Amino acid sequence: MPASTAASAAMSPRLRLHHLLLSILSALPTCPLDHSTPTSAAAAAAATASHHHVVTTLPGYDGELPFRLETGYVAVDEEEHGAELFYYFVESESGDPRRDPLLLWLTGGARCSVLSGVFFEVGPVRLALEHHRPYDAGELPRLRYHPHGWTKAASVLFVDSPVGAGWSFSRHPDGYLVGDVSASLQLKHFLAKLPFRLETGYVAVDEEEHGAELFYYFVESESGDPRRDPLLLWLTGGARCSVLSGVFFEVGPVRLALEHHRPYDAGELPRLRYHPHGWTKAASVLFVDSPVGAGWSFSRHPDGYLVGDVSASLQLKHFLAKWISDHPEYLANPFYIGGDSYAGKIVPFLAQKISEDIEAGVRPIVDLKGYLVGNPVTGESIDFDSRVPYAHGVGIISDQLYETIMEHCQGEDYSNPKNAICRQALDRFNELLGESSGGHILYNYCIYDSDIDGSIQEKPKIPPFPPRECIGSVDEWLRCHNGDLPYSMDIKSNIKFHHNVTTKGYRALVYSGDHDAMIPFLGTQAWVRSLNFSVVDDWRAWHVDGQSAGFTITYMNNMTFATVKGGSHTVPEFEPERSLAMFKRWISNEPL
Repeated sequence: MPASTAASAAMSPRLRLHHLLLSILSALPTCPLDHSTPTSAAAAAAATASHHHVVTTLPGYDGELPFRLETGYVAVDEEEHGAELFYYFVESESGDPRRDPLLLWLTGGARCSVLSGVFFEVGPVRLALEHHRPYDAGELPRLRYHPHGWTKAASVLFVDSPVGAGWSFSRHPDGYLVGDVSASLQLKHFLAKLPFRLETGYVAVDEEEHGAELFYYFVESESGDPRRDPLLLWLTGGARCSVLSGVFFEVGPVRLALEHHRPYDAGELPRLRYHPHGWTKAASVLFVDSPVGAGWSFSRHPDGYLVGDVSASLQLKHFLAKWISDHPEYLANPFYIGGDSYAGKIVPFLAQKISEDIEAGVRPIVDLKGYLVGNPVTGESIDFDSRVPYAHGVGIISDQLYETIMEHCQGEDYSNPKNAICRQALDRFNELLGESSGGHILYNYCIYDSDIDGSIQEKPKIPPFPPRECIGSVDEWLRCHNGDLPYSMDIKSNIKFHHNVTTKGYRALVYSGDHDAMIPFLGTQAWVRSLNFSVVDDWRAWHVDGQSAGFTITYMNNMTFATVKGGSHTVPEFEPERSLAMFKRWISNEPL
């Protein structure tokens, strides 16, 4: 008898079980846990949220699993010890998991892993023991489908509890000092849920060449009918800014709970509150960190960060196709694309590319209905040139300065004027405009710790990338990258894409906060008029609670332009109630 076989035969049943389970678990790819302190408030929030991974294959099981298996961690003691419980979730196999019971299953023993319950009791797979033949040391156990698992009648949530059982762990030694009561309370915390359905994950968009992956937050519609409500893909603007800004400050279902604008202490965990005017009241929203390098999105190869308007848009198209394929229940939902600021430059181009795929019959075919953009960049000079008449209209510059600019800057590039008088006048203009907050002229000017002009002060720094066997993440989360990563602005103007998409019959809403001096409504209104569409509903006020909430005009080809009274560069941030009313009406095909 070989020595390895003899050693296995000599094992006690308990040691043999331990050896078999360890063999399976050691065959699964794992990533080292990061025990460092999160480097930002957003990273802290992400670190303490639940994180999961859908498993489609298991070592020792032939082919794909015939059931849905999800594994992950949930933080249960994040503020004190950093304890996290590991779970295996198996969705009911009855065919109606949304209505079937949900069973929380715990295992007995002295801190035994709940994997015993999965493999030996109520789970959908079992170890394939052949006449109880012991496995050779190092041999991978084989698994077989279990036809009598309890997942035939219910979804089962298997949890490694207490802390220290199975894969559950604590970042501080005191986190392992638990008992019956504290472990039960941790399980109660484990089960506490948000008042909405939130899913996060990665989608590979450049797997063959650079290993680039885009991170997303998906919030299901809170209206009560998510299978019929619209699906909105939301992008954020800025210089590679994380879409978490859109979640926390604009259209998401939660907001940072700022107490009289008190700054948080270093290392303090931000508090969140439910946002009653989030756009998830009317649609499911898919927030995506794009382009690669924004938020949690990353590339395994440095060249994966060399993207621009066009390549980032094509990656988003690839992302959508894969995400929809993984979530076919949303394929028939009315689909829209939205974004503000610089994302407004990407949205119509992406809409055109998706419409071209629809015409070519490329699957999966989404039910594209239209798009919406807020205070959008177009790439045209009108975006910024319109700041001069806007600043004059709201009293930031004098009549004399306005007249000087109008007389001497005709035909000049406002960013690099050749005329000396024009250059001097624009320098004075920028000085005066800088006395107000560009995003909202009525709010105090913010002082930033870091350079915000987007210039590259040093050689671009490529973030470190994770090993290929890891699921993926980034070394440090930043809200925005300000010129430290290369990016090509290769869509010089997107106005033709607005024209192309709307003339195909797709709907468009272009809205502007009327207190934004960064991309003033005057410039946006001018390029919308340049499309030369006939007016079907002339300029009028639109109302919320009997009061004017802004003004709107509707053109042929389903093009609507609207201003939002009191709105900023990011309208939902400062006017959440009005922006939700506008969105709800438009997405429901109702007049504003």
